[in-house]
Formats: sequence, structure tokens, C-alpha cells
Amino acid sequence: MKSLVKKVLRNVVPNVDCTAVSVVYKSKNGLYRGFVQPYDITYEGETKEQVLAVLKDMIVQYEEGLKRYNFPSHLSSVSLSDEEDREKLADIFPGLLQHLREKHFQVTTPDYYAEAKLSS
Repeated sequence: MKSLVKKVLRNVVPNVDCTAVSVVYKSKNGLYRGFVQPYDITYEGETKEQVLAVLKDMIVQYEEGLKRYNFPSHLSSVSLSDEEDREKLADIFPGLLQHLREKHFQVTTPDYYAEAKLSS
């Protein structure tokens, strides 16, 4: 059975078999900041690697909770609550979307790093 999370992301990025996308960038405050779409999961840290590791763990925990409660729609696709994250996503979305469509599930640019969590 396909989860609602996968369906939501597939509606945005057709033919991409991933459940979430993590994005890490240098925040205006000088720290690395990361967020996960389609969830409102965020974390800040000293290094990109630290932020990415924490985000990956948080995704696993979040998706386990979604599964336990049969993927409630109000938690399966959550708008980003942080303004800087929303601005970053709006700025990078066209390029990121193109990378995902081309099956590039890890994207490194001078402006951000993104990584898709592929379905198991």
C-alpha cells in the first residue's frame, strides 16, 4: 500500500519515488540550517553534516509516527513554518524539482545541499 506521504510528493514531483527531501543551507545567522519537505522538520547546527544527520534521524521518527496513525493527511504534508526556510524553498524549487525529475537525488550547489529520502 502506498502511503499518503509518497502520494503527496509524487503529485509535486511525478515519477520520483521518494518520501521526503532534506535541504541544508547556510542561514542568515551564520549556522547551517536544514528543513524537510513535505514535513515541517527543521534543525540548525555548526556543520552541514551534523544538520543532515539529525534531519535523517528526525525523518525516520516522523515517518514511524505517520505510519502508526495511518498517515493522517494533516501531518503528512505540512507547510514550512520558518520564514527563511520558505524563502529558500521558493528560491531553489525550480532547480531542485528539475534535479529530482532527472533522478539526481543528491544535489550540491554553492547555495544549498539537498537529498531525497527514497522509498524503502
